[in-house]
Amino acid sequence: MKMLDWFAPRQRPIHLLLTKSDKLSKDKALRTLKEVRNQVEANWGMPFKTECSAQLFSSLKKQGIDEAEDIIQKWLSSNKNNIPNSMAKP
Repeated sequence: MKMLDWFAPRQRPIHLLLTKSDKLSKDKALRTLKEVRNQVEANWGMPFKTECSAQLFSSLKKQGIDEAEDIIQKWLSSNKNNIPNSMAKP
């Protein structure tokens, strides 16, 4: 929660990995994901007008790696466009 409280007011994007998702039934995992997304959006996303997302993740079963990588790549691409010219590499 402390990290969310720090990132959201600074309008930094937030992406939560719900690890160990392979330990839950598919139905329970999807219900938990929906609850977390709703709570994060209601408590940090909307009040601070910041991008918030969450996903299921399991390193053991290699679930969610591509989705997490896509989110990070999107952030890096958008940040690259926001670097002042004086700081950008030629």
